[in-house]
Formats: sequence, C-alpha cells, structure tokens
Amino acid sequence: MDGNPMVLAVQGTMAAGDAPMQICGLDQREESVGIQPCVEIMTGAQFPLHDGNYAFDAVIPVEHTVSVPGPGKSSQYIQINRAAMRHQHRRFAGEDFVTGATLVTAGSKIEPQHVMAMASMGIRKVAVQRRIRVGVWSTGAELAAGSELNKIKDANGPFLLSALQGLGVDASFLGVLPDDEGKVAAAIKEELQTNEFDVLITSGAVSAGKFDHIRSAICSISAQVEFHGVAMRPGHPVLFATVPRLDLNCASDCDHAKCAASKVAFFGLPGNPIAAAACLRMIVTPYIRQLEGHQIEPWISARVVMQDDLDPNKTPNLPSPPPSHLDVFRHASLQLQGSELWVSISKEQSPSKIRPFTGSNCWVHIPRGHGSAKHGDMLRCFSLVLGQRIL
Repeated sequence: MDGNPMVLAVQGTMAAGDAPMQICGLDQREESVGIQPCVEIMTGAQFPLHDGNYAFDAVIPVEHTVSVPGPGKSSQYIQINRAAMRHQHRRFAGEDFVTGATLVTAGSKIEPQHVMAMASMGIRKVAVQRRIRVGVWSTGAELAAGSELNKIKDANGPFLLSALQGLGVDASFLGVLPDDEGKVAAAIKEELQTNEFDVLITSGAVSAGKFDHIRSAICSISAQVEFHGVAMRPGHPVLFATVPRLDLNCASDCDHAKCAASKVAFFGLPGNPIAAAACLRMIVTPYIRQLEGHQIEPWISARVVMQDDLDPNKTPNLPSPPPSHLDVFRHASLQLQGSELWVSISKEQSPSKIRPFTGSNCWVHIPRGHGSAKHGDMLRCFSLVLGQRIL
C-alpha cells in the first residue's frame, strides 16, 4: 500500500477451523468510492476466498484500524491507519514443512520437539527401536548384602545401573556373583535363556587372581573372547566377549554352539570402582551408542592447569607418571576461565578411591607416549558419564 488511508468493508468473521468464507463482492456504491472488501480473521484461520480465489493478500492487526461510517450494505467499515506490506502476517502452506521433508532422522532419540513436529503433521505412530536392555552383575564374596563383618559395600553395581539408566538404556541389576566358576557360568546361562538382554556386564573377577573366574566361566558356555586386556589405565584387565543366546528347546546334551539364536555382548569390567567407571565410559558406552545407531559424543579440548591441593592439612599425593605405552584417563575438573577452558587433574588417582572422583566432572585423556600432563598442555576431555553436562 502507498500509505494513503484505505477504507474496507467487513464482510464477515472467520475463526480458526472454519472453512474458507466465500466473498462475492461489494455493491456499486461501495465500489464507486474505492472501498474494498475484507474479513475479520482470527489467528490460525484460513484466508477467505474472493470469487473462488485466495485474493486477499495481507492481515492488518485490529489495533491498526478504526471504525468509520460507510455508504453501502456492509454492517461495518474500517479504515487502516498504518501502511501494510503485501503478505504481512500471512503464513503460506509449505513455509514450515513441505511434502517429503525429514521431521526426525533415523537413529535419533525422539525428543519433545520431534513429537511436536510429528503431531503437527498428523503423525500418530512412528517405528522406533526398543531401548537397549543391559543386565549388570557385581562379583565377589567380599561384597556385603547388609552390615556383615569382614565385608565391603558394593559400589559398582549401583553406579553402573545409574550411569546406564542415565544413558537411556533399560538396565537391570542381577545381583552379586559368587567366587565359584560353576555358579557364575550357571547364572549367566540362566539369563541367556530367560531374558533378552542385548548386553551383559560384570564388574570384578577379570584379572589374574585365584578367584577371578569370569573368563573361564563364560568360555564354558561357548563365549568367544574378542579381547582380554587393553593398553589403558585405569582398567587394563577389561574383557569383551560375545556369548551365544541359548535356545530354550535345545537338547540336554547339546554343546549350545550350534543352537545359538544370536549373540549377546559381554563386558567384564575391573572390580576397582574408578577402573570400572573408566571402562564403562570409554569402552562400553561407545559400543551401546553404536548399537543404538548414534554417533560417538565428541570430546572437548582444554588446557591443563596445575593447582595446589585444596586441603591445606593434606600432603599432596600426585599421580605417578603414566606408563608411556598406555593410554591414560584421569578424572578431573573442567572449568571456564574467561574465554578459555582449563582442566585441573585430580591429584589422587587410585582406582579404588572414590572421594576424589566425586569432585570431578570429566575424564582427561593422556595419550600414549605423551608422558605426564604438564601445566599448559592441551588435552582432550570427555564427560564423566555420557549424557552428563561437563559445564
């Protein structure tokens, strides 16, 4: 419009959900003085039709109009008191989604915003992948069920369960396995026969001790050990295998190798809590992410800052220099200082000590051959548990 005041004749009212109103035209008196037709329209309503076409080309907010007298048959006349642009406040079909548009990519987690998009398109059902099912055991006769003497509390089972559930998988705690190879094998075999787990995890009993029976137990039920031991610290005794999912209808004398319907991933994590946590984050979690069709979470680069121990009454216990042939992961605290990310590595790095771990928010990767981390080194940092915010 050129900015000159314009008078419109109101032909009716359209609410959201109404069929488009048909406007036939004005009488001669209205046309003779240049009055044009209009319709009151509510937010969300379709544009009305004029002589069978969508001839109206803009929406004028009611606060930009005033009522005026008119010469013809219309019940109301309004005058526009502000200039209007063509198509202002008008939304066209296809401005948001067009036919064939992707609402959510395959492999994505369906978030509330995706539900909004699908609902707006009338999609009520969508094919999804069920949650990954994970079974978790702790191991060892030293773990106490209550307040027994000579026992310790199980820290790994609750931690693994919490971390896995935070990852979005369906995790179940299956109890504590005894220090008995036959009983360990029987417990794992029973779960393979009765439950459809995608991944099984144990913590403890994977090193070289007299009561470390996990490898021999799973091998007795036809497991294929893919690796046992990784050049990393903490967590170097970690084990990964695939175990046949046993057919419930197989013969009693079957060796189970031929009747396996599928294979289940099996991770044997170390028993020390911090080693178990490192292996969960660096080995188990990427496997589960790939199983779900997701990309691996990227790292964050940060500069190492050396700080004094916060406890003035405690002698600093610096971590020993990492072996040059290992990839080393240290729990640490990542902070934003000004415009730069700095990371302070926890000074106490014993795989059995939990207190320093609770004050951390990330893992720092010291690559093999790097040597000890020094002030100013730029190193990769990973979230402590996948899905947790670092900052």
